[in-house]
Amino acid sequence: MPSGWTDVVSSVQGGYYGCTWYRLWADIYYSGASQCYAGNTSYVGNVMNDQTSSWYVRTYNDCAG
Repeated sequence: MPSGWTDVVSSVQGGYYGCTWYRLWADIYYSGASQCYAGNTSYVGNVMNDQTSSWYVRTYNDCAG
């Protein structure tokens, strides 16, 4: 996470180069609880609100299955 963004994320928005799937993790280094989102999400929900410590954006849903 960029400096100052740990545990303050409440929404996701973008579409970086066709990437529309977001995955957020509660802990650093892509560990702990995670949640996936498709496209712009105005509120990430109680599970990840102000708890995100790592994230990535993809062109596909890697959370399915």
